Amino acid sequence: MTDIARYWRLFVALGAVIALVVMTADILIEGSLRTFDGTVSEIFDTRAGLSLHTGLVALAFISEDVYAVGLVVAVLAVATIAARSLRPALTVVGTMAANWVVIEVMKTAFGRTAPDTGEDLFGVNALSYPSGHSANTIIIWTLLLRIIFGLWGDKISFLSTPLRRFLVVASLAVVFGGSLVGLNYHWLTDIVAGWLIGIALSMLAPSPLPEHLRPENRHLREAAQRTSASTNPARAFRDEPRALLRGIFSRDRLTATKSSTETGATRTAATASPASTSAASHDGP
Repeated sequence: MTDIARYWRLFVALGAVIALVVMTADILIEGSLRTFDGTVSEIFDTRAGLSLHTGLVALAFISEDVYAVGLVVAVLAVATIAARSLRPALTVVGTMAANWVVIEVMKTAFGRTAPDTGEDLFGVNALSYPSGHSANTIIIWTLLLRIIFGLWGDKISFLSTPLRRFLVVASLAVVFGGSLVGLNYHWLTDIVAGWLIGIALSMLAPSPLPEHLRPENRHLREAAQRTSASTNPARAFRDEPRALLRGIFSRDRLTATKSSTETGATRTAATASPASTSAASHDGP
């Protein structure tokens, strides 16, 4: 494996940080990106459209509360049990904690006003730049998909390639980020900055799975399970319960069929025995 392939996550994180620095500098000097923010805000201003506004509020609510709490907790609970390790939960929670620190420091340092104030100012008592929810969207879904693919990738073919997992994360990020822009909660560059921070932190985060459960080690795990199943039935029951239960039920059915056959044969022999005795008595002297 080449060094580039080994450290590709580090290169992606570095690229995200560089892009964040360049974009922030352009905004601070009132460059083209800051002008573009104002144009996008006018296009996505939905305060006059009640139905669209309601839909965007629903999306924002889902991105902040429903999925961020309920779904994440549920997936992490199942993953922790399946992996028999606290690593999935600790990795996600730890990365989100690091994100909270970075976001709060930057929000306080830049002090940017939100679009709904009608002004785009820096250095005031405001917390618009960057978007913490956008960063969390990237972090949560990137790590959750790594966990899901590592544990159940052989059963979920849709997540079998990195491109498909990227498309899932990107789609969710665009939908939820777009709702925040449409509601004038954030400028577009606030959202993009959050995405870049989320990308950097999710790439720098350690693997959320123990080493033996990581996708790149799946062939080793399958070989170990085959060896374990042949040498240790109890271990096989723990690792492959459905397969073992099928085997047990199959043996039970075979035993029941054999017993039924033997019982039927015994009854046939018992029925035939009196007839044989009667025939012998008639043939006798």
